[in-house]
Amino acid sequence: MRARLAIATAALLGIALTSLTLAVPDDGSARSRIRVLEQRVIQANLAIQTAGRAEADAASRLAAARARLAQVQPALARRA
Repeated sequence: MRARLAIATAALLGIALTSLTLAVPDDGSARSRIRVLEQRVIQANLAIQTAGRAEADAASRLAAARARLAQVQPALARRA
């Protein structure tokens, strides 16, 4: 759940930053287009980092859940 929230937050942040970047008047120069592209690259890198942290967090929670399941599995088998 937190992983999805983190990814959604990163995506929304990227969209917001892109909107702000594109809202700046474009003088038609190559420099302004380069600045927009640089901002998009920065946003993408931030989103990738956030997604990586979310994935690591989810993997950690999954490992903990599997460990708990392994601990209770014998008791469940006896009761079944």
